Amino acid sequence: MRYLVIHWIDEAALDRQSTPIESEVEAWTAEMDRRGARLQGEPLRRVIQAATVRIRGGDLLLSDGPFAETKEQIAGFDLIECASMAEAKDGARCGAGGGYDNARLHRDLEGVGLDGDASMVTYA
Repeated sequence: MRYLVIHWIDEAALDRQSTPIESEVEAWTAEMDRRGARLQGEPLRRVIQAATVRIRGGDLLLSDGPFAETKEQIAGFDLIECASMAEAKDGARCGAGGGYDNARLHRDLEGVGLDGDASMVTYA
């Protein structure tokens, strides 16, 4: 089964850290590649470089740069192949979360109904 892993991070906390998380992310990626579980994935640019697209009353509205009022922002995604949700959770946890604060797992819809098969993994 395929799972979409959406990685979340607190960018403000990231700015205060003395050590960058890149090495943790690279270790997580290497481990998932070693397992043969990682099918695809990419980091995302910081939220200040993002834009929001909305349709209001038929009009297209585009908002640039920091728009998130939340503590955590999406840092990237990976598509992984695992035998079960339990295995996907284990993969998402490996490498102390790969430097991310938490991840959301979503099972793809291939061969399943809309059963809400999703889970949040928070790293300690």
